[in-house]
Amino acid sequence: MKNLKVNEFKKLIKEIKQEASSLSTIDVIDFVLSKTKYLEFLDDGTSEGAARAENVKELRSVAAEFPKLTDFLENVALVEREYLPENAGKIVADKKD
Repeated sequence: MKNLKVNEFKKLIKEIKQEASSLSTIDVIDFVLSKTKYLEFLDDGTSEGAARAENVKELRSVAAEFPKLTDFLENVALVEREYLPENAGKIVADKKD
């Protein structure tokens, strides 16, 4: 059973990679959300689940501003870096050694 799930996951990743090369950022996100049913998973009837689903929808609306997926991911990385403590990168690098 575990191997079946792993194989399904690998197949999904391969399919996403193939589609991502020819889709806009918003289309990639919609494709992933559709294939994984992630919004349905998050929105479990609780207020927390609804808030999580809204967060994903907000991410989607921001992603619509970036036609290329690489541009969106670069922007996300830059924004994330602004919120990390100054030494966070050094700490991660030190742990790899």
